[in-house]
Amino acid sequence: MRKPWKKTITAAMISVSLMTSGYAAYAAEAVPAVHDLPSYPLADHLQVELKSLLNERTAGGIRIGAVIRMSNDSDKITRVPEYEVRVTTTDGVSYTLQPSASNPRSLQPKATVELSYLCVIDRSDEISLSKLSWVDVDEYVYPKKETPILALDVASLSWKGTDSTIEDPEAIMKWGEVFRIPAIDSPLQYSPVDISDTMTQTGPVTVVKMQVANPTDKKETVPDFSLDGKSASKTYPGKRVEAGPVTLEPQEKKEIHFAIPTDADARLTSLNVVTPESYTQIDAQGKASVVQYTIGRLNVLLPEAGLAQQLARLPEYTFGTPIKLSLFTDKVDPNLTTSLVDMRFYENEGKGYQTAVAKVVLDNKGDKPLILPPLAAEIVTPEGYRYSSIRPGGSSGTQAGGSAAGAALQQIMPNTKTVVTYAFLMPESEKPEQLAVKLQDTLSAAPYTSTLTAFKISLPEEKLNRDPIAFYPFEVRIKDYSINTQVNSVPSISYNYRLHLNLEINQVEEVAVDPSLTQMEFDLLDQDGNTMATLVRPLIGTGKLARGIQDLYFNNVGNEYMNNMSINVYETITTPAGPVKRLVAQLKQ
Repeated sequence: MRKPWKKTITAAMISVSLMTSGYAAYAAEAVPAVHDLPSYPLADHLQVELKSLLNERTAGGIRIGAVIRMSNDSDKITRVPEYEVRVTTTDGVSYTLQPSASNPRSLQPKATVELSYLCVIDRSDEISLSKLSWVDVDEYVYPKKETPILALDVASLSWKGTDSTIEDPEAIMKWGEVFRIPAIDSPLQYSPVDISDTMTQTGPVTVVKMQVANPTDKKETVPDFSLDGKSASKTYPGKRVEAGPVTLEPQEKKEIHFAIPTDADARLTSLNVVTPESYTQIDAQGKASVVQYTIGRLNVLLPEAGLAQQLARLPEYTFGTPIKLSLFTDKVDPNLTTSLVDMRFYENEGKGYQTAVAKVVLDNKGDKPLILPPLAAEIVTPEGYRYSSIRPGGSSGTQAGGSAAGAALQQIMPNTKTVVTYAFLMPESEKPEQLAVKLQDTLSAAPYTSTLTAFKISLPEEKLNRDPIAFYPFEVRIKDYSINTQVNSVPSISYNYRLHLNLEINQVEEVAVDPSLTQMEFDLLDQDGNTMATLVRPLIGTGKLARGIQDLYFNNVGNEYMNNMSINVYETITTPAGPVKRLVAQLKQ
């Protein structure tokens, strides 16, 4: 099994947080030690380092490759020596590796280049490599003369392909440890901070977010590397989501993302950090083709804590307090404060499911309008079931306390708070008392989501006839009521019913509210519990319920007089999935 050339990490254990696959974390500060690859003198002013060694079985045979980093410490241009590069197996057989057609022929003064070598051998058995050597071959004498120049012991250093298992303890990282990538000429430091699953049209994808830090005083670019997902039986190649170069200013930190397509039933246990290598070959017709492969550098373990432990490790969130989002997102304006003010379960009559509705307040503390941030949400039950939000709805962003027209929030005006809702469709059987909540950025890792924060909440206890009744951002007290019957004789006998109400309505926070966000529904029930008539009234806007005494009429309900009537009072909310309601009070005749 391949070993790292030198260990380049410093442990920095971090707090673990719930993610879609069950894990999340927030990176801690650390400054790993920096070590170079072992360097060996090859010729005057030339040193070599073994960057990569491949021993991989393919459909065409066993592919053996080596990437050599060569440095010139002189002040003159120096040619690359025309030595043969050979590997020797543990059973004593030697093979000559062919240089890549793209290998440079010379080195500039004080420069370093990478040289790639490859060969494919037709063997059906497994082989192990023991030695890598450079040999000067003089073919102009007979018999030809071979002079050994340099030989390296490479036992256990070769990478045997994507299905290899990294076993060296020094190359196995715990979740959250800060590391540099061995054999890569870069000072950047990495730590995994989030892993989540998402379903796409082509199947499930695991998205990993890594924090990258530049501890130097120079601008640095993230080198080309990726992450492969490892389950107990299979490896799933991944790819970095960011398509262009990612650069970091001195002392800057950023986050990068990797997408790993998996099988539907895959359960990842670790991640391999892999770097790409390439080799250019020329065929008999002079056409060039490139052979590409990856080399595993490190293995990152995923935590094994059970769901109950994961939920317990999450910070407890207090409704109404500002939510701390990721420090590294540039998709949410720093002048915008986000807070979760309420979350409850609502009925979807006759649809076989319920809806969890989260009310989120967005507070624009700046001096210019802001658009709705690209936030999505996900909730996770203690049993591990995940439910993603459908698009938020809310006010149109009028001044605080005013009436809003428009079904979906477009802008948040300066010095204004507004409410948006996130709806989660769930089975009716789900009645958890506690949930994990994740807020996600929908742009940074598009088309996937990236977790900005995760926390746990305890859901408010539901109880009929509370005083006051919570209808955020309102509180309603039913101070007094009566239900009366009226008889109509023209054109035929029918009955009207009057609900006489004395209400106290208070807005607990100055926020912009859409009339459809929170309304009160009154269902008139007969003595058998059948709904005979319904009235829906907003708490803001045209036709709103007023503070004080008022009458609501259920007209032409039927031609039979009803005794023992009752009225169910609901909070109703319009969501993208349709109207939902929550029973809050029962009024008896």
